[in-house]
Amino acid sequence: MPPKRNYQKLFIDALEADNEPQIRYLLEEGLIIYNRPLDISVPGCFDTFLPSYPLSIAAFYGSLAGVNLLLDYGARIDFEEMKDDEDEDDCQQSEVYTPLMWAARRRNVKPEVILTLLDRGAKYASQEIMDFAEDILRYHLKDTVILKYLIKKGFIGVCDIITIILEQFYRRPLPYFEALFSVTGDPNVLDEKSGDNLLVEFMGRPRSSDDYLSYRIETIKGLIALGVDPNHKNKEGKGPADYASHPKLAEACIT
Repeated sequence: MPPKRNYQKLFIDALEADNEPQIRYLLEEGLIIYNRPLDISVPGCFDTFLPSYPLSIAAFYGSLAGVNLLLDYGARIDFEEMKDDEDEDDCQQSEVYTPLMWAARRRNVKPEVILTLLDRGAKYASQEIMDFAEDILRYHLKDTVILKYLIKKGFIGVCDIITIILEQFYRRPLPYFEALFSVTGDPNVLDEKSGDNLLVEFMGRPRSSDDYLSYRIETIKGLIALGVDPNHKNKEGKGPADYASHPKLAEACIT
């Protein structure tokens, strides 16, 4: 029998190629055990940042065949393992990852893999849906089918996604809003409580840096171009220009 490391390398290669027959063979012959970690110390087979359990590895490589086969064999869909990261200050920190997280944080993973995990009941570890949606926007912006799925299935509301964009992608938010509007078809979603539209909400989030002014003007003009109403009045009877923290921002609202 070939050494264990050879089977593990074959499994990795099969997942990278999404080779369903090869993955099935390794599982059927018991050469890869669906609920046992692979030996990540094997030289040449793994990098230190890879997951160690088969389903997480399949999600990491974006193998749809691997994800489905491993789940069919009984792999735990929400199995958690620790991943060590370095923060902005190069300090080591650990975070709990699930298969869904491994897939969501990889730009080259196809949306079908993420949607399959969601359809089969995957959770996003202990993180809330806002964190998951942020990762989808950050790593899968062009895969709007995922965003559409999350909204349609009621995982998250449009206003919550707008909040994520305004808070996490405030310097260059237009591509994210464009993706969102392509899904909703409505750039004038209103906050139920305040009656604010997106421009009012954006103007009400002041930034003090002078060099940020040009970005805000660019965003205002971009949102108007995308169809957001600059003349909208909220429940207090105020429009976007009424919340401008700079005259140039108010001028940008005038069409």
